[in-house]
Amino acid sequence: MNQLDHWLLPDGVEDLLPTTAAKLELARQNLLSLFSRWGYDYVMPPKLEFIDSLLTGTGKDLDLQTVKVIDQISGRLMGLPADITPQVARMDAHSIGGEGVSRLCYAGSVVRARPEGFVGSRTPIKVGAELFGDAEPKSDLEIVSLMVGSLAALGLLDVQLELGDVSLFRTLIEKAQLDEDTRDEIFALIQKKANHALAQATQRNIDDPGLANTINRLPLLCGDLSVLDEASELFVGHSDLLDGVERLRQLSRGLLNRYPNLRISIDLSELRGFNYHTGAVFSAYDAGSGQLVARGGRYDNVGELFGRSRPATGFDIEISTLVDLLPEPDTGAWVVVNRSQGADQSQQTLALWTKIESLRAEGYRVIEGEPPVGIEGYQLVLDANEWVLKAL
Repeated sequence: MNQLDHWLLPDGVEDLLPTTAAKLELARQNLLSLFSRWGYDYVMPPKLEFIDSLLTGTGKDLDLQTVKVIDQISGRLMGLPADITPQVARMDAHSIGGEGVSRLCYAGSVVRARPEGFVGSRTPIKVGAELFGDAEPKSDLEIVSLMVGSLAALGLLDVQLELGDVSLFRTLIEKAQLDEDTRDEIFALIQKKANHALAQATQRNIDDPGLANTINRLPLLCGDLSVLDEASELFVGHSDLLDGVERLRQLSRGLLNRYPNLRISIDLSELRGFNYHTGAVFSAYDAGSGQLVARGGRYDNVGELFGRSRPATGFDIEISTLVDLLPEPDTGAWVVVNRSQGADQSQQTLALWTKIESLRAEGYRVIEGEPPVGIEGYQLVLDANEWVLKAL
């Protein structure tokens, strides 16, 4: 490598410079403060752990995104977390323990083997909340409400919320008794909304025409809340499917009672996170740009292999993707100090230092020496034996 290239970073990895870093840190602090007020305890999972526990119950997608290394002490395979949710689930199941409901939150960067999308980051910063130990619909309502409130705290007041439920597809596939390869084929076609190819695949692999038709209709069950009525008609005679539709109906009603102006859409073919999600899934989009800004879902029993099978639901916000949508932080006005004034008189020096500390406590950004180029603010000057602020 040429010496001039030593500053280069890998594709998808970038420095966060002062303006961006200030925005993201303010967002992180605001969200963690909000989570605390909602009763969520902050945890800090490690940046490295054994693959056995890191990928337990998460499926192959996360496995492919995980950067792996060999532990030089034990010889075992370790990984850099590509997602924090499985780590928090491990902490709830094994490290924290205890009975009853547990509310945990986190904030930190993850590492991905490949970026998501053409311009995605391989080191995104995630902030999220997880609720363990409650299988009732009210826990999903709490988590989605917190997600909406979190976006509002970041200044994202106009969002489109999309709701789905992967248990419906799971149930239909179980009824069809499909092998894993066929299931994966139909799963991919539903995700692509490739309706013609989907009809051919179900006709070829499913003997029951009614069941095949129901699966074929999933990609069409997307739109406003009236989709739930269509689904109820389609699923007549399948009580387990109707239960899933009713859960979404209750969730929608609960959210609109709390946020009357919230835009809610339904997509019953949204199967993101199918490998570990077990019920409701939810995504939020900025209504202006259409950008995905938060997502989550229910993932019951992910802690089973840690010895505690616990219902769980949660969400995360990848705040590093929201920089352009976040408000500018108020970092305080600049104050420049020229210590040459009165520096030889101890009383004035003490008075100056006391004034500097007072200004910093009030939120001013006080520096000594030459001001940064282009800043606006104040200069601290000695006037009639007192240190006062004057415009630069």
